[in-house]
Amino acid sequence: MASASTRFDPADPTLLRQVRALAEEAAQIGGQIARAAFSGNFTVRRKADGTEVTSADEDAQAAIVGFLRSRRADDAFITEEDSAPAGAGAPTPVTNDVLCWVIDPLDGTRNFVHGVPLYAVSVAAMFAGVPVVGAVYLPERGELFSAGGPDGFLIDRRPPPRRPPLPPRSGGRPPKPLVGIPSSLQGGTNTVIQSWTGRVVIRNTGATAMHLAMLGAGQLQATLISDSRLWDIAAGWLLVTSTGGVMTALDGRDLFPLDVSRYAGEAMPSLASANPELHADLLPKP
Repeated sequence: MASASTRFDPADPTLLRQVRALAEEAAQIGGQIARAAFSGNFTVRRKADGTEVTSADEDAQAAIVGFLRSRRADDAFITEEDSAPAGAGAPTPVTNDVLCWVIDPLDGTRNFVHGVPLYAVSVAAMFAGVPVVGAVYLPERGELFSAGGPDGFLIDRRPPPRRPPLPPRSGGRPPKPLVGIPSSLQGGTNTVIQSWTGRVVIRNTGATAMHLAMLGAGQLQATLISDSRLWDIAAGWLLVTSTGGVMTALDGRDLFPLDVSRYAGEAMPSLASANPELHADLLPKP
């Protein structure tokens, strides 16, 4: 059972602000470690699934988890890299009735390994199976996107800038939406992209959390996700939905609430859109 100092009440705005501030600081701590290593001061190995992991991933995760445990010792953790939470004491079991931190210490590892400065750190806190705060930090751009609690979506603790509307195309047709697509076209996502031919303009940074942060900021209008996991999307889901966007599974079902006690790293193919109308238009048709 959580101690009085770490018990969580999602209806307490003061507590939400405090937890959000922790998520923001943790993401920046991880980002500082990643950026320091980006020049080549890291090692690379293969995980059991064949994907790359660097010492920067592991060092950033250890620093993030250690920082959060020093502030909220009885919270639970779901992390991308398979390692025990840092700090004294046994880890708290992952259940829906405690605050659970969901961490991707370096989203875009392949970019990182190849010297492409497009990667992100994602830190979310979930309660009762739903993300309640989230922060995504882009180390090379020095940008921090966050959401959760009474203050809404912010970039570097400020509201995002207003951008002028795009003019219509010839014949009064609406402008094509700018849509992020995944690097790995699994789970039927290749068919979805083909169905959009001529209707959208596509982009890919190679980092799911970055795409979702950009969508929340209005820099993308939608993003498709294929084989990303909970740690890739938990913070980003909140960034999108807190700005009026929609994010669902590809069959339209809600992604959350999710029973975190049963989550075992399954892929979560999904679509996020800036508004319900665009979402309905881009979702695969039965």
